[in-house]
Amino acid sequence: MLYLLNLVENQTILDHHWLAGFTSGKGCFFVNINKLKTGNFVAKLVFQLTQYSGVELLLKSFIEYFSAGNYFTKSNKPVGDFIVTKFSDIIEKIIPFFKKYPIEGTKASDYAKFWNNEK
Repeated sequence: MLYLLNLVENQTILDHHWLAGFTSGKGCFFVNINKLKTGNFVAKLVFQLTQYSGVELLLKSFIEYFSAGNYFTKSNKPVGDFIVTKFSDIIEKIIPFFKKYPIEGTKASDYAKFWNNEK
């Protein structure tokens, strides 16, 4: 599979609808809950795009595009993640983007559950 990574030449965001479609295929919306040392819990909204490390430049371009998030690599796999966890960035940048450029397909219901609290 790694040989396919060299075929990705254009590592830029083509347009807003393309990014919504990319998210439909490779995106994830979830709530991360962690237990603190104090015994309390903290919850974070998370928007994440994961892709093979061969498109690192593309994932890093999302940071500039949204003016939010970070890029992380996994030490045990040849993949990277663009992740947004800052609450204000989720509310002020990510949610408005997907309201304007909706996700289609099965991820649309995931997004609706994430943001609209649907069951």
